[in-house]
Amino acid sequence: MTALILSLRRRSTRPQVRELLLRILVAIVAVQIVRFRWGWQCVKHQVQRPDGSWADHQLEHGRDGVRRNRDGRAVEYFRYRFTKGDGATEYRTARVYTYRREWRWSGLTWLPWPARRRTAIDVEFNLEAGGMMSCSWTMKPGESREDCLRRMEAERRFD
Repeated sequence: MTALILSLRRRSTRPQVRELLLRILVAIVAVQIVRFRWGWQCVKHQVQRPDGSWADHQLEHGRDGVRRNRDGRAVEYFRYRFTKGDGATEYRTARVYTYRREWRWSGLTWLPWPARRRTAIDVEFNLEAGGMMSCSWTMKPGESREDCLRRMEAERRFD
């Protein structure tokens, strides 16, 4: 990198062009270093099984286009009520499972810290609900899938 900067200094005849090229190069290098060192990378993605244990996320798309979950995740179905912006209430069937993810700094994924962890439910609706077919909602400690879905039902607004 230093050799490239030095060659730019020698080759460019006009000072304005040389200065502009150097600034662009330094900006690119700085962005790459910051993104590499301090960006977050997902290192763990797990789903909850019916017995409460956690398994690595595995999803397979068949030739027929159907998704098949090979990880044994616990899936539950609930009735979901949402109120539209005009005040009308509609109901959908929500397919819910629990997952957790962990992110670490990109360049230092081997370190146990700093780490960001999130446990959430993934919700898929049978029909469009407020302009979406699926979403996720962060779970609070000790909360069940249904409790989290009911909290989402109360907090989330569809305009």
